[in-house]
Amino acid sequence: MNSSKPPKYCHHKATDRACVYIHGQPVYLGKYNSPESRERYRQVVDEYLRTGNAPPPRAERLTVAMLVARYLAFLEVSHPKKRKSNIYLRALASTKVLVKTHASTPADEFGPKALKQCIQQLANDSYSITTIQQSVGGIKRLFRWAVSEELLRVEVSQAIDCVEAPRAGSLDARPARKVYPAPEESVTAVLPLLTGPIRAMVELMLLTGARPAELTGLRVGQIQQQGKLTIGYKPIDLGQVWAVNLIEHKNAAKGLSRCLLFGPRAQEVIRPFLENKCPTDYIFKPADGWTDFKKRSTILTKIRVPKRIRERYDPETIRKGVQRACDTLGIPRWFPYQLRHNAATRLVAEFGWDTARIVLGHSSVDMTRDYAEDDLLKAVEAMRQAG
Repeated sequence: MNSSKPPKYCHHKATDRACVYIHGQPVYLGKYNSPESRERYRQVVDEYLRTGNAPPPRAERLTVAMLVARYLAFLEVSHPKKRKSNIYLRALASTKVLVKTHASTPADEFGPKALKQCIQQLANDSYSITTIQQSVGGIKRLFRWAVSEELLRVEVSQAIDCVEAPRAGSLDARPARKVYPAPEESVTAVLPLLTGPIRAMVELMLLTGARPAELTGLRVGQIQQQGKLTIGYKPIDLGQVWAVNLIEHKNAAKGLSRCLLFGPRAQEVIRPFLENKCPTDYIFKPADGWTDFKKRSTILTKIRVPKRIRERYDPETIRKGVQRACDTLGIPRWFPYQLRHNAATRLVAEFGWDTARIVLGHSSVDMTRDYAEDDLLKAVEAMRQAG
């Protein structure tokens, strides 16, 4: 029999589990300060005092926190870095509430009531109804993935799928913020304060409805300036329009195509950035932006030029540049993605819903309707004549 002092009951704060150290190695006992962990502690200590060794470890149950960690590791490995911001970070945001409220809960015991507790917690944390709906969808995808990997029984996922995402007005949550087109006078005022490449991308977003990430990743050799463009089975004569058939884009995983089209005005914006560059070079390079910045340093706020300049821009850099210019002018901030709404509204008014849908790269007109603002002037004129 071992006559040494019994080891202490300890708290492993990182995982909120109880543990006891035997020969310097932790033996985990379950949730800290729970009756089950206390009982397990007595069993481990009795075995240690009797034999001098810890009992064989139990098969550890998969907790929600462990499941979330495995899921995020899977997404990080299985998706390219270019799409990491879209998929990995969205999953990270959706599962954050799970770790906050049910980290130590066994994953196979997480059910509809637990999901409803997560929904209420998100509402208490002042998240908008849209964010809550997206988080519910992300949690359901997590558990469906766990079933596909044979980590959980299918009944667990099926039970969670029975919980509907809350609708607007059904929960005391902050209403979703409506995204409107950026005020055109603010866009015009901001343009002179932006460096050359960022100013060009802002102008292209306004003209073409392109997403920021679609422009930051453009290379010189991707632009087709003449001939015929083949998407699907039918070749299309481009005429005087330039085209880029994007391989990597937001909806590439769904098998959808995405083509950027640049008319005469957009071509004039791009043309200066194509000079003296190889086909593999990015069209809009931060080095060009710093060169333009140093020429106009008396206009813009002085910023120290970094020793190492990145090869390409990212959408966040465009956003920061626009909002810094707004702050300099003392006008309300707007963000670059709003320019896609400006383009949608103009395209619908001039060419109709279906043409706007194709230019914006939407799979349905319903999505385009979320971007384009209704032309109330037409309704006013109709009622002046008819009502």
